[in-house]
Amino acid sequence: MRREHLLRKIRKYNGGEVGGGYEGSFLTTADIDGDWREEVLTTAEGQLRIYSTDIPAMDRRPSLMQDRFYRMVVATASCGYHYDPMPEILPSTNSPDVVLTLKKPDLLQMSVTSPMHSALQGNWKLELPEGIQCSFTSEDIKLEKGSLWNKTVKLSGPGVGKCGKSYGIVRFLPTEAMGKGALDWTLFSPELVLDLPAGVQTVSMECISGALSLDAFSFIRCEEMEALKR
Repeated sequence: MRREHLLRKIRKYNGGEVGGGYEGSFLTTADIDGDWREEVLTTAEGQLRIYSTDIPAMDRRPSLMQDRFYRMVVATASCGYHYDPMPEILPSTNSPDVVLTLKKPDLLQMSVTSPMHSALQGNWKLELPEGIQCSFTSEDIKLEKGSLWNKTVKLSGPGVGKCGKSYGIVRFLPTEAMGKGALDWTLFSPELVLDLPAGVQTVSMECISGALSLDAFSFIRCEEMEALKR
């Protein structure tokens, strides 16, 4: 019922990965299969790639392409100007919405939204995989029209919260503003050497100043860094 973020991999908003990455140059996202869920379209050399889900839909809804506004935005993207297509009315305003988000390796957020035209009442029961525990089991929910129930619980058990080796924490000073020009960004170059083994590694960034920020990481091999110093 909610769109995930597409940042080379499919991710829940404010949460972890829910899908793999993609190859090729990103074109657009659109409901081209017609099951009200969107696909990712990319191009590679001599290829048009369509990334979809193999999980069957749990209910039936009209194709998003039946929404005139959504269809117009998709057509605009085909002209080279990409905008995320949005229907005039979000699906979650017409139907109940349930979202589970693993905000951290040991924090699970549960959310239930009632549609705009009707109230929602029932019992929420959480069943966890074998070996994983938390203090929450179930709760009666009674929501008015267009209301939200939200609860975050702490998980425990073998493997929960284990993120591998930690290389410490690096703090950056707030910059307050970009600079004099649109391309004038403030850069930081901390002297931090990471002995990273082969494979997939995870680097986390957290904003603790309360302000919005846009940041990027770049890594330089140690031998290249030594050459630059010389």
